[in-house]
Formats: sequence, C-alpha cells, structure tokens
Amino acid sequence: MMDIVAGSVILIVLLGPLLFEPFERNLEVFFLIVGVLGTVVMGQSSWSLVLRALCEPVALTAAVLVFGAMFRLLRPSIDRWFASAIKIFGPRWLCFGLTLTLGLLSSIITAIIAALLLSEGIAQLKLDRRSEVFASVLACFGIGLGASLTPIGEPLSTIVIGSLNADFWYLARLVGPFVLAGILIAAMLVSFVRTGDGVTHPIRERESWRLIFLRAGKVYIFIVGLVALSHALHPRVGVYLVRAPDALLFWINTLSAVLDNAMLAAIEIGPALHAHQQRAALLSLLVSGGMLIPGNIPNIVAAARLQIRSREWALAGLPIGLALLMVGFLALSLASI
Repeated sequence: MMDIVAGSVILIVLLGPLLFEPFERNLEVFFLIVGVLGTVVMGQSSWSLVLRALCEPVALTAAVLVFGAMFRLLRPSIDRWFASAIKIFGPRWLCFGLTLTLGLLSSIITAIIAALLLSEGIAQLKLDRRSEVFASVLACFGIGLGASLTPIGEPLSTIVIGSLNADFWYLARLVGPFVLAGILIAAMLVSFVRTGDGVTHPIRERESWRLIFLRAGKVYIFIVGLVALSHALHPRVGVYLVRAPDALLFWINTLSAVLDNAMLAAIEIGPALHAHQQRAALLSLLVSGGMLIPGNIPNIVAAARLQIRSREWALAGLPIGLALLMVGFLALSLASI
C-alpha cells in the first residue's frame, strides 16, 4: 500500500509542473505543499524533520542573500571591469575565463550569483545571437557542474548533503575530478565562439532590494519542500534503487533535462545508495540539468536575463549535453574497472 502512495507522490511531483502552468510558475510553493503532504501520508512527519527542514536551507539562503546584495552594490564596478577585460583579453578569452572562473567559484558564490555575473559579461560582448546562446549554454553547464561541490552552491547539493548526513566536502571528493574535467571541457569549447558580428546590449535594469530578498526567500522555501519530500520518499524508493545498476541510474536521470535536477536528487539520492551509485546518479543529474532551461537554476537565471527562448537553448544544449553524457559515462565506466 505504501509503495502505491509513494508512487503517487512521485507522479504528482514529476507531472505536476509539466501539466499545470501555475505549478511550474510557483515551484517553491508546489514542492513545499507536496513535501509536507508527502511526509504526512507516508507517516514520516516528526518534530526532528521540521527542525531539519527549517535549518538545512539557512546556509545557501544566506549565501544567496549576501552575494546578491554584493552584486547589486558592486554592479557598476563589475560592468566597468567587464568593459576593460573585453579590451584587454578580447571576447573569446573572456568567454573562456568566465566559464572557467564562474564554474570554479559557483560552489562558493552560489549558482544564482554566478549566473547573474555571467549574464552581465555575455550581454556586453559583441556576439551574434547564435554565438551568444552557445556561450551562455556552455557557461551554464560549467556553473551547474561546479555548484555541486559544496552544499552552499545550489539546492541540489544542499539536499544531497542533508540526505546523506555527509560533511561539507563530501561531494567534492565524490565527483570532484569529473566536475573539474567537465568545467574545463565547457571552457575549452566556449573559446571557439565566434566574435565581432553582433552588437552589445547591456542589461540596464537594476535589481531591487525586494527582488534580492524575494529570491532568497524562494530558495529557502524550495529547499524546505525538497527536504520534506526527500524524507518522505527515501525509505520506500531506496529499497528499489539500491538494486539498480549504475548505468540505469545514470541514463534514467537524463529526465533532469526537463525536470529540475534538485527535485530528482531529493527523490533518489539517499543513504541506501552505495557511493558509486550516488556518483552515477549525481553526474547524470548535473549534466542533463544543463540541456534545457528548466533543468537547473543557472539556466533559468541566464535565459531570463538574456531573453533566450526555450528552442534556442535546446538547439545548443541538447547536442552539448548528449556529448558530455557520453564522455561522463565512459569516464565512469573506466573508473569502475
């Protein structure tokens, strides 16, 4: 009976945002409601869960708030720095440097702030539209990968560390070499971007303090809901996933291209999985999350600020993501020999 209930909760979580636009527009509230209801119907509610759900998002929320405030205050200086860097290094090397640097820093400054900085830099480059999209997608792959290394990088890593009750650097040890290689590949590819055929179009609107606090609040609510959802489903889902081969976990998680990868991480990755299963599932989630706009937070931020449409993103993100998935799967296979 409980397996049927767990399956029903998973279907609601997976299909709700895809079928109903209000759920898609308000993912934070949707996951909070489903997570709370899930813990109740699965018999997993407790005061210890409430305390954990309220405390776990604090570090990432604080990082988003602090670095968001710094971005707002320093934005004029950041724009001047980008203008000077373009003259010194040129657009191609600046794209390379942005992708590499933001990929490496995103686990500290958060994926959201890294995506905001990326948007500022890309917006000032003289790139034609296709090259602009190509550079943005590749850089977001790098940011999404890098942000996974610490629990303050993005919701996915916060949820996984909490679910596993692991230390701050656990994910860096688990997937660090694969992530660093992925960031380097993305940076090398973006260095081939065409330059000089477009026009600059800096983002003029300035973020309000209201938006900064609202964004931090949404991150907090999002993680609270995912913590509850994770706690509700892991006891049942883990029984089945622990028997799944690494290859199955890797390829089934390509669903995160159309579904937020933090949501799938909340459902799947828990203490029942062995380290090699965690690694396979996590790498697939991280790479697939960059293929389409809904898959990862930096995609959503960059696409909104640079006005990149879903079709434009998919034309660049799908082939890049598939290539990275093949490379990642090969690397995992060789590492397990």
